[in-house]
Amino acid sequence: MPPKKPPPPPPDAKSYPRDVTNKELGAAYDYLDKGDGERALKALDRALKKYPHWQLAQALRAIALWRSEGLNARDEVLKIARDVRDDGVVDEDVLRVVTMAFDELGATDDMVELTESVLRSNPTRLESFNTLYVLHGKAWAFAKQQSAVMRRYKVTGDSKDLMRAVAAMLAQRDEAEAAPRHRASESTSTGMGPDGLLKLAHGMMSKIHAKGELKDRDSFVMYASALAGLGRCEEAYEFTLSELAVLCVPMSIDRERMRAMYALKAGKHVEARKHHENVLELAPDDWASMNAILDLCRDSSELAKMCEEIGKMKVTTSGFEGDDRASYFPTIRKKGQPIDEASASAFVDGIVANAEAKGGARAIGRGAYILRAELLCRLVDAERTEAREMALADEVANYHDRFSSWNSCAQDMRRYAQALAHCSSGARDKLISTLIDRSSVEVPALAEDDEDSKKRALDVLRKKTSALLICADLNAFCPRWHGGKTSSLPTADMHVAKGFMKEYFDHRKIVSNVDAREQTPVDAYPYLASLCLVNEAALKKGSDDEAAVKALLAAAAVLEIGLQKSPHHSTLSFSLAAIYTILGAAEKALEVLGKVDMKHVQMATLLHHALPACAAGGHTKSLQVFERLDYLRWEIDEHIAEMAVQAGMNAKFTKILEFAEFHRTLARAHSIQSGEALVSWNLITNRMHRCVRRAEEFDAQYDAIVQALEGYAMNTGSLVDVSPDRAGWNEDDAKFDAATYVDDFKTNPPWMAPCAEDPAFTGEIWWTNSIETSHGSDEDAYSWYYRGARATRRRRSLLLNALCARHRHKDDPTVAAGEIERCKSLLNQLKSAAGAASSERDGSQAALARDVEFALVDLAIHVDDASRAALRRACDTFCERSLEMLRAGDITRALARGSFAVAYHARSYALATRLANVLSGVDPYAADDTTERLDAFERATAAFIDGESLESKFTALGNDTVAWYGSDDEELNDAVARVAASCAASFRVALVGTARDG
Repeated sequence: MPPKKPPPPPPDAKSYPRDVTNKELGAAYDYLDKGDGERALKALDRALKKYPHWQLAQALRAIALWRSEGLNARDEVLKIARDVRDDGVVDEDVLRVVTMAFDELGATDDMVELTESVLRSNPTRLESFNTLYVLHGKAWAFAKQQSAVMRRYKVTGDSKDLMRAVAAMLAQRDEAEAAPRHRASESTSTGMGPDGLLKLAHGMMSKIHAKGELKDRDSFVMYASALAGLGRCEEAYEFTLSELAVLCVPMSIDRERMRAMYALKAGKHVEARKHHENVLELAPDDWASMNAILDLCRDSSELAKMCEEIGKMKVTTSGFEGDDRASYFPTIRKKGQPIDEASASAFVDGIVANAEAKGGARAIGRGAYILRAELLCRLVDAERTEAREMALADEVANYHDRFSSWNSCAQDMRRYAQALAHCSSGARDKLISTLIDRSSVEVPALAEDDEDSKKRALDVLRKKTSALLICADLNAFCPRWHGGKTSSLPTADMHVAKGFMKEYFDHRKIVSNVDAREQTPVDAYPYLASLCLVNEAALKKGSDDEAAVKALLAAAAVLEIGLQKSPHHSTLSFSLAAIYTILGAAEKALEVLGKVDMKHVQMATLLHHALPACAAGGHTKSLQVFERLDYLRWEIDEHIAEMAVQAGMNAKFTKILEFAEFHRTLARAHSIQSGEALVSWNLITNRMHRCVRRAEEFDAQYDAIVQALEGYAMNTGSLVDVSPDRAGWNEDDAKFDAATYVDDFKTNPPWMAPCAEDPAFTGEIWWTNSIETSHGSDEDAYSWYYRGARATRRRRSLLLNALCARHRHKDDPTVAAGEIERCKSLLNQLKSAAGAASSERDGSQAALARDVEFALVDLAIHVDDASRAALRRACDTFCERSLEMLRAGDITRALARGSFAVAYHARSYALATRLANVLSGVDPYAADDTTERLDAFERATAAFIDGESLESKFTALGNDTVAWYGSDDEELNDAVARVAASCAASFRVALVGTARDG
């Protein structure tokens, strides 16, 4: 008899055997793998008609529906997945698919609830504990992560799980200590204070240590730092000397560095020095240990002071914690700590002798030889005398004499040359004279097919350019914005620049076959020429703006030539973008910066280069690369979290804390906050421009505007954060401001100080201030920047939030009234601070713009005739100069003094004024003073464009610049013409955006 067929599966089951799954769902799986969600959906609907309670089919249907219909079906997809979850998942296949559905929807809370439901039915399922650890880690919810991993520890008894919990506790502690600045969310706090968390973490690690299970480097480091954090510094130091240290930290050099740090923390300076000496035995070129020993070359009283200061510093798993804001600025020259000259000199002599005995710089590195200059620089910082300055100048000259053929020579001496740039003795002039003499040596001619002659020529070329670059750091060709006033201003001008470009044209064939990605010695010449030309512009601005503009156009031309040969040279790119910025050519500045290979995370440190152009009329396409801050936010939140979670899973516990600190720093980066405000501002004003005179578009554009306001207020409301105990701004920027400052101003051209005002006024502030800028007091370096940047960010954020509150007032007056009252309090505090503050660098138009922003917020708060009249006066005053400049049609005047960027920004304020009036009840279709002002801008813009051709005006200016520069080199003259044409194109992009029918 034939075998009986198996009975058909029951139609009301929730799960079915594998053969049924393959038969009924195989096609759906294939379609999903091919990305065909619609056909997968049809196959699943057929299966569910036969088996309506089949959980796997239901879960797969959620995936197929999401992939075929996207956001339109999100609610339905979420309901299907939740229904399966709440029904109780029956097997691993269903769990995997439902988890995938929640993951694709970004429904983290639902994934957590799903995982918890699985654990309720199976309390020992380790995979679910891992899932919770990952989910909470990606949300930076350390308290919940700690809870999840402790539950896992109760199941496994694995000491690594306990260490993961300790890492989560220490991360909470760091969050709590940073909370005044970074406002940790409630989800990452257990309610315990930093001390309580540290004690609890130490107690748990002590148990692991007592069991003999503390066996890895990360656990060892965390235990030692916890001891130091509890004030048990000697115990921490003794711990690093134990036999366990050898087991957990197998590399001798790592152990010695750690021992040196904890010895200092315990006040044991003799032992600390010995450990650093041990490091130098293992690594003779270790710069950190060399400098640490120099720090220790002091008399007993000074050593006691130093140890006392170090005793107050927090020890992290990566070293001593400090305020690193100033590290993003160029070197700050300030009075140094006194050191014992005889002791320090003997130490340095010994280091150099040891280096010589071991084969010199090529065998072990240049550190020992740089250390001589470091010692002399410290002595100068401690007490400036002519003898000490002369000694430092001689040492820089000696170093150049020995290492001038090394590519790094000028960079090695940068800090020390800059220390001499502002000396009052003749040391600077003597060193410049010596180096200029060395730079005059002739480069030997190249012999055809002779690599040795090419090498000799390259060595001489490096000697020449390194000497000149050190001279540049001595302010020989152009003033430097940081470090204070020079004793005498440089007189380098276009004639010196022409000499540098002749050297460039003569010698670039030496490096003709070098990869374009590599920097070469000849790249220095266009850079040096640009410094001379910017210096000439700086000397003439104000008295002869026309000559200053021509000098800047010529400077841009020489940099363009340099970038043709070395397109990846960031110094040339940042210098060129800065020149286009101060000329008002926003589109061209963005084009130059777009070619710089900035990774997304680097935007946090480099975005300040682009913000001025983003605020001054760049084209939408050019802006996109710098306005994708939403993606940058995602990368900061998601990517760094993934790395932290992976570190935890791999038992790299110290990395968790490092990634968490990195996340806090970037998540609150001032540059990103400023960029987000600017992106919203641009979106709102551009939309307002489209609808201000086109009634048929008003409703659609207005909806987009209020959505942008709502989005900004929702996503960045913390920028208008207030102290928990009062309705006001936090006062102390270093400790309580919800921002970190990571803008890397070391990448700025030496003649371009950071702009603490609205970035649109970068050009105006450059034109109206000297290049040289004091960095402030030694105790509070660059305070003028932090003060101004903080106020600017707060003011713009408050403006956007106040406009949003006024819009909300129409729908919910009760709630909005509280928001408006809060904005009023914040505005009053900003006004008071603005009245009391004195800026190191300021501009008249920037000050007028502040008045407009205050008046805009006033109108959003009060909505009365008085505030409306005050806004009208402020806006008229601010716009007057820009309107007059556009009507005049003078290209030179538009290029000078940041006038064009200011004019573009003035139009933005006119549009914002119109929006504020509409939000406060003015008929959007009726003409009023705001529409009259916008009409005036359109007429002035038309006059600027429609008179003599814009392009012909710039062509004439290019020809005048060529005649002024007086070069007979066609390549350079062509570059000037291209620069002028680029400025014309940039102006047209911005002007057409300003014109009504553009």
